[in-house]
Amino acid sequence: MSTNESTYSIPSDTGSLSPKVRFELENNLDLISTDTAACLLNIKTGTLRLSRVRGLLGGRSAPKYLKIGRKVVYERAEIDRWINQLKRFGNTGEEKAASCEI
Repeated sequence: MSTNESTYSIPSDTGSLSPKVRFELENNLDLISTDTAACLLNIKTGTLRLSRVRGLLGGRSAPKYLKIGRKVVYERAEIDRWINQLKRFGNTGEEKAASCEI
């Protein structure tokens, strides 16, 4: 696997990460495990697994994944794209106003 550049940094508390997740984040791998993808999305692994079944994550289409044999992996670029499509707010007032829009 080759590496690519990501706009997201490794979480500051890497001590609590499993060795596999820490390795995938530190080496900026193109294909990452469900555990690493969940870490980047700041959600539980089970939530990401459930999103594959339901097709939704946070009210949006879930990130696309690949199956290699029985193993599920995510492209790091797909996780980055999913994060980038989220709305950004400058303050809580903007967030509240956006949630009231119909």
